[in-house]
Amino acid sequence: MYATPRKGRFAGPGLCHARPPPRSSAPAAALQGPVVFAFLEEFAVTRPPQACLPSLFDHCAEVFAGHRGHPLRFGWLRKVHVRLQENPGLFARSFAARATTELGVGRPAQVPALRYWSSAFGLIRSSGRGSYEVTERGHWLLDDPGDGPSARQGADPWLERPESLWLLHWWLGEPGCAFPTWFQLFSRVRFGVQGELLVARVSATAAAAGWKPPAPTRIRRDIETLVDMYRTSSLDADPFEDVDHPFRALRLLDVNDAGWLRMNRPVEVPGRKAVVAYACLDYAARVASGASLSLARLGEDPAGPGCLLRASREVLHTALEDTSRRDSGSALGLLGSVGEEALACSSPWEIAADRVLAEHYDVDRGPRGHLWDRRR
Repeated sequence: MYATPRKGRFAGPGLCHARPPPRSSAPAAALQGPVVFAFLEEFAVTRPPQACLPSLFDHCAEVFAGHRGHPLRFGWLRKVHVRLQENPGLFARSFAARATTELGVGRPAQVPALRYWSSAFGLIRSSGRGSYEVTERGHWLLDDPGDGPSARQGADPWLERPESLWLLHWWLGEPGCAFPTWFQLFSRVRFGVQGELLVARVSATAAAAGWKPPAPTRIRRDIETLVDMYRTSSLDADPFEDVDHPFRALRLLDVNDAGWLRMNRPVEVPGRKAVVAYACLDYAARVASGASLSLARLGEDPAGPGCLLRASREVLHTALEDTSRRDSGSALGLLGSVGEEALACSSPWEIAADRVLAEHYDVDRGPRGHLWDRRR
């Protein structure tokens, strides 16, 4: 039996147990609501068939519900960044009784969630024996001169710039992605999907990758957390709740009372083009074997910026073209004709990627630590 969807902050169990809408022979103009979603889901998830290739989850770590059902909250990443530098054993078992107070969270169960999100974005890493350390990327983004004598000026310590959320969104999908359900949704679903079908698709992809079958309840918790984290709020929603869930500002996801998830076209915000250009170069640094990479691969690879950032070929082209015009080193360029274009770079991809973000945020280095001369 299917449960009745619940209303409120997110759809809860009803998100994944809603009964699929009946087929309809009505004209296309008359189709509304769940019936339209049924068509979009069928088109987007079952085509192309690569959605269940074994390689899809080869990009991910075998982790489900590592967030313990807690979506990222405002200020969590900054809290971990500061406290971890004061106490590398913050997440050690021996310190568990005090970690809740040190991090200023309401429940002990939220402590593993803070560690999970900071690690999933690549801002911290394990240094062994229960200790963690801030990564170069974490210092680059979240450092503040007030943190101590060795702290540099970070790119956006308080995550006040909207493009920083897009940057974190991109980093969440890098190799070793700790959120496979997130990766399945953003890399393969183009328009929309019914929650229970997404559970089945994630299970099938995990099986194809040779993983131990994840419990459906854990996948459903992933989906509920995704919805709570990304959903677009209604007009009568509490505005303070949206502030506490920063990724809702991206407006990437809607869900109706029947449990159908709809993917939205991204809203263009200042600075997003720079993040898209960086993501193209960052992706090329992982996969390119030479000095060029086709725009088609950037747009169509499940792990590429086109899918994960929901950027069309036109958006990729515009972002790269604008960046190449502003690039002080003239290292970037687009080659070929329309429809067969390729991105070319005369410097190492990772250095070019760092330069794009360093120049955009006006800091002296990029997230990999490559220096940039701000006086140029």
